[in-house]
Amino acid sequence: TAADPFAQQLAADARTSATDFTDDQAWEVALGALSAPDGADAPAFALRTGLGGRVGLLSLVPMWIIERRPVYLAAGYVSPPAITRFAPAYMQLEAQLTPAISARTDVWVIDSHTLGVAFTLKNSASAPVDLALQLVGFAVANNRELKVKPLAGGTANGTGGGAVLTFGQIGRSFPLVLLENSALDDGQHITTNLTLKARGSASLRLVFAAESSLSDSLASARRALSTTWNSPLRRIARLNQAVPAVETGDPALDTVIAFSYQQTLQAFLKPTAFLPHPSPVGARHPGEGYSVRGNGADMPRSWSGQSAHLAYLTALAVAPLDKALAQGVIRNFIAVQRGDGWIDAKPGLGGGSMGVLCPPILARLAWQIGQITRDDAFLAEVFPPLLRFFARWLERDHDADGDGFPEWTSEAQMGYPFFPTFAQGLPFGQNASVRAVESPDLAAYLLSEAISLRALAQRLKLDSYTDTLDQHIDRLRGLLAELWSDADGRYHYRDRDTHLTQAGRVLLSDGRGDQDQVLALELPAPARVIITVRGGAERPPRLTLVIEGRDHNGKPVLEQLQTSDFVWSTGRGVYTTQAAFTALDRVRAEGLIAAYRIDVRTLDTTDFDLNGVLPLWSGDVAPKGAVAPAHARTLIDHVTNAAHFWRANGVIMASAASPHHDPQNPVGSMGVWLFYNTLI
Repeated sequence: TAADPFAQQLAADARTSATDFTDDQAWEVALGALSAPDGADAPAFALRTGLGGRVGLLSLVPMWIIERRPVYLAAGYVSPPAITRFAPAYMQLEAQLTPAISARTDVWVIDSHTLGVAFTLKNSASAPVDLALQLVGFAVANNRELKVKPLAGGTANGTGGGAVLTFGQIGRSFPLVLLENSALDDGQHITTNLTLKARGSASLRLVFAAESSLSDSLASARRALSTTWNSPLRRIARLNQAVPAVETGDPALDTVIAFSYQQTLQAFLKPTAFLPHPSPVGARHPGEGYSVRGNGADMPRSWSGQSAHLAYLTALAVAPLDKALAQGVIRNFIAVQRGDGWIDAKPGLGGGSMGVLCPPILARLAWQIGQITRDDAFLAEVFPPLLRFFARWLERDHDADGDGFPEWTSEAQMGYPFFPTFAQGLPFGQNASVRAVESPDLAAYLLSEAISLRALAQRLKLDSYTDTLDQHIDRLRGLLAELWSDADGRYHYRDRDTHLTQAGRVLLSDGRGDQDQVLALELPAPARVIITVRGGAERPPRLTLVIEGRDHNGKPVLEQLQTSDFVWSTGRGVYTTQAAFTALDRVRAEGLIAAYRIDVRTLDTTDFDLNGVLPLWSGDVAPKGAVAPAHARTLIDHVTNAAHFWRANGVIMASAASPHHDPQNPVGSMGVWLFYNTLI
């Protein structure tokens, strides 16, 4: 009911119908409450869409006329509409209009451009009843109500003929509603009159369609009404039998879980010319799904591709329900693989990409899908390209110091851009370059990939690969062990070149931008330096900045930077030096006025975030896996300690002991992220 948790959004199911990546029209089912202080006049039942973002709101409200009494508010029903069944693209509602008349409503998103609604009425009385359904349409865009009117010329003749309500041209679409066996009414309404026989029943349907021309919309609506819907609705019910009914003892939680399955399955869109298998998007709801450009390039970030982190969660969730969808996620990544093994981190249905190497998580995902689906043919298909992908991560362009320990090249690969050590562009972050450190999470990912690939090779009896993979496992386990600190029982970041983990140190604070800053500082240990330029408006200044000193080998070093070398956010630019300095002699800027300020500090690799415990995830406890038993116990103590990570709603992203801790999260890295909670 309106008082319960439920997911309102309905979108076309890629398994059963056509979807359109550049024009996906999702809907929501709105239920009005019996008592709502701020919405007492809200209809008991309404269907709403934003046409993918074309309009602020387009709504359809059914109003029943019974003995001249309009019934559309919740208080007007004997029992207002309640959801009784649901599946991807489908929702069934039941209501009691009068003590004698019950109403069932089946809502079905037929495809990305078409919505179907079927009403079934039953009369339990011993006398016939006359009633009418009046359909009310409303639309608003740019804070202006759009004109809604019946189609000129009357009805749509032919099978399923009836009156048509039009909304004019909206973007490149011409939305309309065709109500079965209806007649024109005044204003924004069309009406169907019904007689319910004594102890009899009757049904009627409506179709909403929004195509690129009025004639196409009308043809689509008439086509949908030209056949019965029994067969596709039975198929929806049959597919939904695979979804488990989870009972926890908490009905609200059970509902949340059930609708989560619905939304996850509903997240997939059909293949395009760019990806050969269905792919999930981050959110299908009424306000997203329409590309003004028509090619998807202007779609929001949640639509721009299947990111590895979201794909990991989604594929594991759907694998027990539909193995083709889960396997298709892996196959889409492989479909964009280059000859050297490189796979993009976010391939998209519109041809978009992130332009960075995918995090090494695909072999683990494939292995877990394989364990759920028991499909060795799939594992044999994906093993060779996933092995090449793993090898690609070990190439020299991801290992700047050549020590065999790769580095991230982008925060986007980490999946979380707000770790306090990095958090570029955010005031609470150190703003260090992720390329400057060797990180325990990447070591954990790579180790997990090697362990998963070895498991795949064993499963497929590919014995020739196991020795090489064992060598990778031993080497990566050793690299991960180098990041362990007995002093505080966790893994640390370390500087890429010096391999030191040390606290940061302020070398200059609030230096004037128009003056040479002669520091003449000897550092106790080689340290990379972070330069911050503050001031000015949103547009970065044109500047040249020179840093002079001696590197970790004692050799003179000079780094000369331009505006484009900094990472800029509003009024601030940050740069992490290429060199680790043992002495910092001078910082000199050209092109800055006195209003600008310069801060200089050394890189701090000691902050405690979730990556310090993430190796728990990478494999079994040693000797077969990643983490020594004693280390695992210590890490689990950290995870389950409220002084660090443990919260009632999950594990937070940085230790509560961190100086960046903020329980309300706006200026700190305290959020609960499902991907990382899944790994832990």
